[in-house]
Amino acid sequence: RPQQQGHRLNAWLQEWQLSHGQDKPLGQLGEVPQFKFFGVLATQALTHARNFGSFPREILWEWREGINKEMQFEKKWAGLKHGGWAQFGLFSLITWLFIWLTADTISAPLANGVLTGVAGLQLSGLFLYWPLMSLLAHRRLSGMAAVLKTLYTLRSLGSAGLPSQQVLQAAEVSELATIKNTQLTVLISRVQQMARLYQQQGVPLSKETLLLIQEAWFLREESLTRLVKLADHVRLGVLLIFFGGAYFLFLIGLIQQLLSQN
Repeated sequence: RPQQQGHRLNAWLQEWQLSHGQDKPLGQLGEVPQFKFFGVLATQALTHARNFGSFPREILWEWREGINKEMQFEKKWAGLKHGGWAQFGLFSLITWLFIWLTADTISAPLANGVLTGVAGLQLSGLFLYWPLMSLLAHRRLSGMAAVLKTLYTLRSLGSAGLPSQQVLQAAEVSELATIKNTQLTVLISRVQQMARLYQQQGVPLSKETLLLIQEAWFLREESLTRLVKLADHVRLGVLLIFFGGAYFLFLIGLIQQLLSQN
């Protein structure tokens, strides 16, 4: 589960930070837990520390802060998912309870076609809900993790004394041009401009990358807020169309049944 993976990586980074003052060998840290792109960053950082003997500890704090933000989003997103399914399940239960009570009251079951239609609508809603939510999240958040990963890599390796071309390649700056998310157009342009200045003139990256990281997180959190609101609308739409529709179909079937008895 994402939450558990995030906690494991956070604890692993904390152990690395604490080991600095204890002269604990890096080989004793164990395998790097994976959580989104932060696991890749931690793996790269550990390799760098083993090769060059050190790694900026303040950057580990920044990664842990980012991991906490991502875990908060995962918790909220999981709440939307499970809350939606619970709501749909309750609505389905109420509908089938009414169907059972109605059949018992009029001493005749509803037509099989009506029952099949009710079940089909409800199952369609259950199966379509999460793919719709995932598609919505992909469209809203597309490319944001890649931009953050690039910026964190530039920040961590930019002052490590490595050749600029090696740093830019590790940060995958060239891949940012493929991102289509219009929310990130200005930010990506600034990252590319900073990378060019770094490559051509050796401009320091630490302060500029920190500012861009803060801006990237602001855009991501703003997108998450909008995404949660849109997700509520999707949940309401699924509830009305599929589960409300199933209940409406039940009422139509009931009316037809009563008319046929008369």
